[in-house]
Amino acid sequence: MKDILVLQKQLERQGPESLARKKGVELAALLNGFGKLDSPSNVAEQSLAAVAFDKKPALIFGFWGIGSKPEIDTDDEGFMDNLLRLKKTIQEAYAPGANVYIILADEHAVFNGHLQNKNDSRYLMQIDEALHARGLQTVPLSTLYKEHQLEQPGRIPLHNLITRRAVEIFEDKRRRERFEKSALEHNLQDYPPHEAAQAYIEMRLREHIILRRIAQQHHGIFFVNGGKDLAAPLMPKDIPILYLTNAPPIWFGRRKLKGGETI
Repeated sequence: MKDILVLQKQLERQGPESLARKKGVELAALLNGFGKLDSPSNVAEQSLAAVAFDKKPALIFGFWGIGSKPEIDTDDEGFMDNLLRLKKTIQEAYAPGANVYIILADEHAVFNGHLQNKNDSRYLMQIDEALHARGLQTVPLSTLYKEHQLEQPGRIPLHNLITRRAVEIFEDKRRRERFEKSALEHNLQDYPPHEAAQAYIEMRLREHIILRRIAQQHHGIFFVNGGKDLAAPLMPKDIPILYLTNAPPIWFGRRKLKGGETI
Protein backbone atom coordinates (compact mmCIF):
# COMPACT_ATOMS: atom_id res chain seq x y z
CA MET A 1 0.00 0.00 0.00
CA LYS A 2 2.86 2.35 0.90
CA ASP A 3 4.52 1.72 -2.48
CA ILE A 4 1.27 2.56 -4.30
CA LEU A 5 0.95 5.86 -2.42
CA VAL A 6 4.56 6.76 -3.26
CA LEU A 7 3.90 6.02 -6.93
CA GLN A 8 0.74 8.14 -6.91
CA LYS A 9 2.66 11.10 -5.45
CA GLN A 10 5.36 10.74 -8.07
CA LEU A 11 2.77 10.78 -10.85
CA GLU A 12 1.10 13.82 -9.32
CA ARG A 13 4.43 15.68 -9.39
CA GLN A 14 4.73 14.91 -13.09
CA GLY A 15 2.23 17.52 -14.19
CA PRO A 16 1.51 18.52 -17.79
CA GLU A 17 4.51 20.86 -18.01
CA SER A 18 6.92 18.23 -16.74
CA LEU A 19 5.57 15.62 -19.15
CA ALA A 20 5.78 18.11 -22.04
CA ARG A 21 9.43 18.86 -21.21
CA LYS A 22 10.23 15.15 -21.24
CA LYS A 23 8.47 14.75 -24.56
CA GLY A 24 10.42 17.70 -25.97
CA VAL A 25 13.72 16.05 -25.02
CA GLU A 26 12.54 12.75 -26.52
CA LEU A 27 11.50 14.34 -29.82
CA ALA A 28 14.75 16.30 -30.05
CA ALA A 29 16.66 13.04 -29.66
CA LEU A 30 14.64 11.53 -32.51
CA LEU A 31 15.47 14.49 -34.76
CA ASN A 32 19.15 14.06 -33.94
CA GLY A 33 18.83 10.64 -35.52
CA PHE A 34 18.34 12.41 -38.86
CA GLY A 35 21.15 14.92 -38.45
CA LYS A 36 22.54 17.32 -35.88
CA LEU A 37 20.41 19.83 -34.00
CA ASP A 38 22.03 23.20 -33.46
CA SER A 39 19.95 24.52 -30.63
CA PRO A 40 21.11 27.55 -28.58
CA SER A 41 19.99 27.36 -24.95
CA ASN A 42 18.06 24.14 -25.69
CA VAL A 43 15.56 26.09 -27.78
CA ALA A 44 14.75 22.96 -29.83
CA GLU A 45 13.70 21.03 -26.73
CA GLN A 46 11.73 24.04 -25.51
CA SER A 47 9.96 24.44 -28.86
CA LEU A 48 9.06 20.76 -28.99
CA ALA A 49 7.94 20.86 -25.36
CA ALA A 50 5.66 23.80 -26.20
CA VAL A 51 3.90 21.89 -28.99
CA ALA A 52 3.65 18.82 -26.74
CA PHE A 53 2.07 20.91 -23.99
CA ASP A 54 -0.49 22.24 -26.48
CA LYS A 55 -0.92 18.75 -28.01
CA LYS A 56 -0.24 20.15 -31.49
CA PRO A 57 1.85 18.67 -34.31
CA ALA A 58 5.53 19.53 -34.36
CA LEU A 59 6.65 21.63 -37.34
CA ILE A 60 9.75 20.83 -39.39
CA PHE A 61 10.39 23.29 -42.23
CA GLY A 62 13.07 24.10 -44.76
CA PHE A 63 13.89 25.25 -48.28
CA TRP A 64 13.67 23.30 -51.51
CA GLY A 65 15.91 25.03 -54.04
CA ILE A 66 16.09 25.14 -57.82
CA GLY A 67 19.11 24.75 -60.06
CA SER A 68 19.40 23.85 -63.72
CA LYS A 69 17.84 20.39 -63.26
CA PRO A 70 15.01 20.19 -65.82
CA GLU A 71 12.76 17.73 -64.02
CA ILE A 72 12.34 15.63 -60.91
CA ASP A 73 14.55 12.55 -60.52
CA THR A 74 15.22 9.69 -58.10
CA ASP A 75 17.48 11.86 -55.89
CA ASP A 76 14.57 14.25 -55.32
CA GLU A 77 12.17 11.42 -54.60
CA GLY A 78 14.65 9.77 -52.25
CA PHE A 79 14.99 12.97 -50.23
CA MET A 80 11.21 13.36 -50.09
CA ASP A 81 10.96 9.82 -48.77
CA ASN A 82 13.53 10.67 -46.07
CA LEU A 83 11.39 13.64 -45.01
CA LEU A 84 8.38 11.35 -44.91
CA ARG A 85 10.33 8.90 -42.70
CA LEU A 86 11.16 11.77 -40.37
CA LYS A 87 7.48 12.67 -40.19
CA LYS A 88 6.48 9.07 -39.47
CA THR A 89 9.19 8.68 -36.82
CA ILE A 90 7.74 11.64 -34.91
CA GLN A 91 4.22 10.26 -35.37
CA GLU A 92 5.21 6.94 -33.79
CA ALA A 93 6.50 8.65 -30.66
CA TYR A 94 4.01 11.51 -30.43
CA ALA A 95 0.32 11.11 -31.29
CA PRO A 96 -0.26 14.59 -32.82
CA GLY A 97 2.64 13.86 -35.16
CA ALA A 98 4.55 16.41 -37.22
CA ASN A 99 3.93 18.66 -40.20
CA VAL A 100 6.71 18.99 -42.75
CA TYR A 101 6.53 22.37 -44.45
CA ILE A 102 8.63 23.01 -47.57
CA ILE A 103 9.43 26.52 -48.78
CA LEU A 104 9.84 26.33 -52.57
CA ALA A 105 12.75 28.70 -53.17
CA ASP A 106 11.63 30.34 -56.40
CA GLU A 107 13.16 33.66 -55.30
CA HIS A 108 16.60 32.01 -55.00
CA ALA A 109 16.19 30.61 -58.52
CA VAL A 110 15.38 34.06 -59.90
CA PHE A 111 18.38 35.53 -58.08
CA ASN A 112 20.68 32.87 -59.52
CA GLY A 113 19.27 33.28 -63.03
CA HIS A 114 17.65 29.84 -63.26
CA LEU A 115 14.18 31.38 -63.61
CA GLN A 116 12.97 34.51 -65.36
CA ASN A 117 9.39 34.08 -64.19
CA LYS A 118 8.62 32.49 -60.83
CA ASN A 119 5.89 30.37 -62.46
CA ASP A 120 8.10 28.96 -65.23
CA SER A 121 9.69 26.01 -63.46
CA ARG A 122 8.50 22.60 -64.65
CA TYR A 123 10.86 21.10 -62.07
CA LEU A 124 9.33 23.05 -59.20
CA MET A 125 5.79 22.14 -60.29
CA GLN A 126 6.75 18.46 -60.27
CA ILE A 127 8.37 18.83 -56.84
CA ASP A 128 5.26 20.55 -55.49
CA GLU A 129 2.99 17.76 -56.77
CA ALA A 130 5.24 14.99 -55.45
CA LEU A 131 5.51 16.59 -52.00
CA HIS A 132 1.74 16.99 -51.72
CA ALA A 133 1.26 13.38 -52.83
CA ARG A 134 3.30 12.40 -49.74
CA GLY A 135 1.26 14.60 -47.42
CA LEU A 136 3.97 17.27 -47.13
CA GLN A 137 3.00 20.95 -47.24
CA THR A 138 4.49 23.63 -49.52
CA VAL A 139 4.54 27.39 -50.00
CA PRO A 140 6.45 29.45 -52.59
CA LEU A 141 9.13 31.68 -51.11
CA SER A 142 7.80 34.48 -53.33
CA THR A 143 4.51 34.33 -51.40
CA LEU A 144 6.38 34.81 -48.12
CA TYR A 145 8.36 37.68 -49.65
CA LYS A 146 5.08 39.46 -50.42
CA GLU A 147 3.71 38.83 -46.94
CA HIS A 148 6.84 40.31 -45.37
CA GLN A 149 7.38 43.05 -48.00
CA LEU A 150 10.84 41.75 -48.85
CA GLU A 151 12.85 42.47 -51.98
CA GLN A 152 15.97 40.84 -53.32
CA PRO A 153 19.16 42.88 -53.10
CA GLY A 154 19.95 44.69 -56.34
CA ARG A 155 23.25 45.00 -58.15
CA ILE A 156 26.29 47.11 -57.40
CA PRO A 157 27.35 49.31 -55.71
CA LEU A 158 27.16 46.70 -52.98
CA HIS A 159 28.08 49.12 -50.20
CA ASN A 160 24.68 50.75 -50.72
CA LEU A 161 22.67 47.57 -50.25
CA ILE A 162 24.37 45.21 -47.83
CA THR A 163 24.25 45.08 -44.06
CA ARG A 164 27.23 45.06 -41.74
CA ARG A 165 26.56 41.40 -40.91
CA ALA A 166 26.84 40.44 -44.60
CA VAL A 167 30.18 42.25 -44.80
CA GLU A 168 31.42 40.46 -41.66
CA ILE A 169 30.52 37.04 -43.11
CA PHE A 170 32.24 37.89 -46.38
CA GLU A 171 35.44 39.15 -44.71
CA ASP A 172 36.42 35.62 -43.62
CA LYS A 173 38.86 34.73 -46.45
CA ARG A 174 38.38 30.97 -46.36
CA ARG A 175 34.60 31.24 -46.29
CA ARG A 176 34.58 34.00 -48.91
CA GLU A 177 36.49 31.81 -51.37
CA ARG A 178 33.98 29.00 -50.90
CA PHE A 179 31.00 31.31 -51.36
CA GLU A 180 32.60 32.70 -54.52
CA LYS A 181 33.23 29.20 -55.85
CA SER A 182 29.61 28.29 -55.21
CA ALA A 183 28.41 31.50 -56.90
CA LEU A 184 30.60 30.75 -59.92
CA GLU A 185 28.97 27.30 -60.22
CA HIS A 186 25.35 28.26 -59.63
CA ASN A 187 24.76 31.92 -60.45
CA LEU A 188 23.94 32.39 -64.16
CA GLN A 189 23.65 36.18 -63.98
CA ASP A 190 26.42 38.44 -65.27
CA TYR A 191 27.58 39.18 -61.72
CA PRO A 192 31.27 38.70 -60.93
CA PRO A 193 31.46 35.82 -58.40
CA HIS A 194 32.40 38.06 -55.47
CA GLU A 195 29.40 40.32 -56.10
CA ALA A 196 27.01 37.41 -56.59
CA ALA A 197 28.24 35.75 -53.40
CA GLN A 198 27.96 38.89 -51.30
CA ALA A 199 24.51 39.76 -52.64
CA TYR A 200 23.38 36.18 -51.98
CA ILE A 201 24.53 36.46 -48.36
CA GLU A 202 22.56 39.69 -48.01
CA MET A 203 19.46 38.06 -49.51
CA ARG A 204 19.62 35.18 -47.04
CA LEU A 205 20.05 37.55 -44.11
CA ARG A 206 16.97 39.49 -45.20
CA GLU A 207 15.01 36.23 -45.08
CA HIS A 208 15.66 35.87 -41.34
CA ILE A 209 12.39 37.67 -40.66
CA ILE A 210 10.53 34.86 -42.47
CA LEU A 211 12.35 32.01 -40.73
CA ARG A 212 12.02 33.62 -37.29
CA ARG A 213 8.31 34.21 -37.71
CA ILE A 214 7.64 30.57 -38.64
CA ALA A 215 9.92 29.21 -35.93
CA GLN A 216 8.56 31.45 -33.19
CA GLN A 217 4.85 31.41 -34.05
CA HIS A 218 4.72 27.66 -34.68
CA HIS A 219 7.65 26.44 -32.54
CA GLY A 220 9.24 25.17 -35.74
CA ILE A 221 12.56 23.43 -36.38
CA PHE A 222 14.33 24.62 -39.55
CA PHE A 223 16.19 21.94 -41.53
CA VAL A 224 19.19 22.59 -43.76
CA ASN A 225 20.65 20.68 -46.70
CA GLY A 226 24.38 20.99 -47.34
CA GLY A 227 27.41 21.73 -45.21
CA LYS A 228 27.09 23.57 -41.91
CA ASP A 229 30.24 25.62 -42.47
CA LEU A 230 28.67 27.66 -45.26
CA ALA A 231 25.08 27.49 -44.04
CA ALA A 232 25.52 28.40 -40.37
CA PRO A 233 26.52 32.08 -40.89
CA LEU A 234 23.36 32.57 -42.98
CA MET A 235 21.03 31.22 -40.29
CA PRO A 236 19.28 33.17 -37.52
CA LYS A 237 21.10 32.52 -34.26
CA ASP A 238 17.97 32.24 -32.14
CA ILE A 239 16.02 29.44 -33.84
CA PRO A 240 16.65 25.67 -33.74
CA ILE A 241 18.40 24.32 -36.85
CA LEU A 242 18.55 20.67 -37.93
CA TYR A 243 21.54 20.02 -40.21
CA LEU A 244 20.44 16.89 -42.04
CA THR A 245 22.87 14.01 -42.51
CA ASN A 246 23.60 12.80 -46.04
CA ALA A 247 21.24 15.38 -47.50
CA PRO A 248 23.10 17.57 -50.01
CA PRO A 249 21.15 20.13 -52.08
CA ILE A 250 19.92 17.58 -54.61
CA TRP A 251 18.20 20.24 -56.77
CA PHE A 252 21.58 21.16 -58.29
CA GLY A 253 21.87 17.73 -59.90
CA ARG A 254 23.91 14.61 -59.31
CA ARG A 255 27.25 16.12 -60.31
CA LYS A 256 26.91 18.68 -57.52
CA LEU A 257 26.15 16.28 -54.70
CA LYS A 258 29.61 15.50 -53.39
CA GLY A 259 30.30 17.30 -50.14
CA GLY A 260 27.17 19.45 -50.17
CA GLU A 261 29.24 22.62 -50.48
CA THR A 262 26.68 24.76 -52.27
CA ILE A 263 24.55 27.83 -51.68
